Parts: sequence; C-alpha cells; structure tokens
Amino acid sequence: MFPEGGSHDQSDLLPFKAGIALMVLGTIVETGQIPVIIPTGLKYFKPHEFRSDCVCEFGRPYKPSQKIIEMYKNGDKRKAVANMLSDLRDRMHEVTMTAPSYEELQAVFMARNLYLPRNIGEMTDEQENDIYQRFAIGYNKMKDDPYLMNLLPAVTSYRNMLKLFNVDDG
Repeated sequence: MFPEGGSHDQSDLLPFKAGIALMVLGTIVETGQIPVIIPTGLKYFKPHEFRSDCVCEFGRPYKPSQKIIEMYKNGDKRKAVANMLSDLRDRMHEVTMTAPSYEELQAVFMARNLYLPRNIGEMTDEQENDIYQRFAIGYNKMKDDPYLMNLLPAVTSYRNMLKLFNVDDG
C-alpha cells in the first residue's frame, strides 16, 4: 500500500491519507489481531528512465501503540489516525531520502556515493543500505544547516562537470 494514496515520481513524501490507519485500526477492532506494517522505501536512481535501477529498503516493523488503539476504540478516531500517520511518516523517513527538488536529491545521492568507503572491499547489500539509511536520516535532520546548504551546490557543480565530460566518478 502507498500511504500517500498512490505512487508518484516527486522527490518528497506527499501527505499521507487516512486509509492505511483506518484499515489497520479497523482490523484490530474487528478481529483483535494487530497487523504489522513494514515501511518500505523505493529509491530510483534514474526515476525518469524506463527500468532504471531501484533499491527497495525495508524499515523497522511498526504496530500501533496500545494508546493509539485505545484512543480509536474509545471514539477519538481522528486523533488516533493522526498519531498513527505521524508514526508511519517517521518510519518512512527512515527508509526514504527526501528533498525539496529532484536536483537536490541527486546532489544528496552524489554526496552519499562520494562518502562510501572504497578501500574496504566489497560491502554486503545490508551494509550499503545501512549507509544509505544513515544518510537519509542525517540529511533529513540537517537539511536546514547552513554548511549543508552550501555544500549541496558544490556537489551539484561537481556532478554536472562529470556529466559534461562524460566521466564516471566510480
């Protein structure tokens, strides 16, 4: 399911729709079973290119808290849904790298790739995804930092120069 209400090619998460929370909380009330939600981030490296490379990253499993469930059962459905969607948004930010624009997202990807250590041999997919996840979390926490705001245009310039000379940084 896409909690945003559909798939899209924008570089930031859209506002979440209430449907996922209503389905999960309704299931809990109806069956007594608590479904587990696995946040999944899709990262397309060339989103406007057909069949581009994609990484699918799975986050920490999520179950709504007992407080949210009780809130829903006791009739405060709007607040329960809002709290659950806030929790899910936090979990989604752990597995998605978001940015205000596609260009900024590309600069962050380039910075991440420049950071990856090249002298430690082959990394497992899990190790590489762990680094990507740490970059996503760090970027989302620091995106308003003046140093980072100055660094991204320099990385974009470097990326454009590589494209101009048809050179791969790898």
